[in-house]
This record gives sequence, C-alpha cells and structure tokens, in this order.
Amino acid sequence: KKTVVDQSSMASAWAERAIEIERQPMPNDLARVVNIICNDCEERSSDLSWHFLGVQCPACQSFNTIVENIVNGGPNEPFGSS
Repeated sequence: KKTVVDQSSMASAWAERAIEIERQPMPNDLARVVNIICNDCEERSSDLSWHFLGVQCPACQSFNTIVENIVNGGPNEPFGSS
C-alpha cells in the first residue's frame, strides 16, 4: 500500500527515522541482510541491512518497504557466515 501523504511531506520523517537507525545499530545476533520491495516506488533493492525500525528504499528514501527475503542471517545462520 502506497504512503497516503505526499513523499515530499514525509521526507523529514524519513530522515529522522534514518538517524534513529544510525544511532541504534543492530546487535550481531539480530543482524540480517535482506532484499526489499518498496510499496511507494515499487523498486526492488538487494543486500540491504535489516533493522527493526525499518528498511529504507535507496531509490525514493521511503521506509514503506516489505522484506522480500533474508539473504544472510537468521536464527540458524550466524550473520556473516557463508
């Protein structure tokens, strides 16, 4: 579902969310690398760092994203293993 309000009006909220994520790095046991689909611009993006506060779309900066799949990490696979 697309963001209801205009993307330009959400820009400051998304920038604040990005700062919050920078300030709260994920611990190694919860770290994941994921592929996402953005609900706003419909772009797919690969190999992004997952965070419980959200995953930002590199194309439009929105946090209105869905994790398509986990590339690396998870309860049975330590982060960084091959």
